[in-house]
Amino acid sequence: MSHYLDLKLARRHPPPGARWVRALLVLLFCAGVLRAAVVGVHDEGAGNDYMSGEPITLPAAALNTNLFRNGAQVIRNRLHTARPALFDSTGRLDFQTTWPRKQTANAGTNLPANGSHPSGSGASSGNGAEGHDQAAATNGFPAYLEGQQYIWFLQDVRHYTNYSCTVTVDCPSTFYLLVDNRVNDYLDDSSYNDPAFGPPDTQWFLKEGWKRVNTGLTPVLTPTNAGDYVGIDEGNKGTINQIYAVYARTLSKPGFITLGTEFDGNIYCLVVSTNPAPFANAAKPAAPKEAASRQAATAQ
Repeated sequence: MSHYLDLKLARRHPPPGARWVRALLVLLFCAGVLRAAVVGVHDEGAGNDYMSGEPITLPAAALNTNLFRNGAQVIRNRLHTARPALFDSTGRLDFQTTWPRKQTANAGTNLPANGSHPSGSGASSGNGAEGHDQAAATNGFPAYLEGQQYIWFLQDVRHYTNYSCTVTVDCPSTFYLLVDNRVNDYLDDSSYNDPAFGPPDTQWFLKEGWKRVNTGLTPVLTPTNAGDYVGIDEGNKGTINQIYAVYARTLSKPGFITLGTEFDGNIYCLVVSTNPAPFANAAKPAAPKEAASRQAATAQ
């Protein structure tokens, strides 16, 4: 009985220092020493796949058991692979080029993965994002995405008309949403330009305050090429076929974000980091354009 009373008293009145131990554990988790961030992934939907008419498949989202990197598979039921974006001699995005190859020179302000510098890089002068270390990406792949947790989705989600996915984290986190350039824009040159957002399908993106990430990896910036990119090697065949534009938003405390529908192009991919967002410049998303016909979505 005395042991039981001692245990009850210890719970009501923890010994000196216990509160500090708990606080230290939280700090260690959020600093990435003890890796933790994503504690929940829950998606919902209704109706059918508008292309096939088949009932939607849930859950369509999952926390990948691997960490994000150059070469990571970005879609659950496709072999599509993340690669460095490539640029031609004029600084324009380059496609159908065997990877890897020599990049157009560019310098980026990249925050290392969870506080540790990527191989071969070190702290620099800190130009760009104030208060962050600078680590130049040697191969054009955003270093702030390397070694982070990520949520991947079924490709079919791009055909779900009523879909949402809520991702919950247990400490301050930065979310990087990788969005296919063709979203809401299926014109001939859409793959070369940032995606557009707005009604009726992607109003949620503008409402939630996602910002374009620009750390200097893109050699020539324009109003429609406003930041960093990740190449999509469709089928992992060694070519860059499409492009993800990188967007971010930050939670300053534990909480959740919710993603909505996205039509056309490859489905998005969500990378979650415990590092602050390494913005050199934070650009607003591209202005809404008239969404192209959903029937134009590719079957890839």
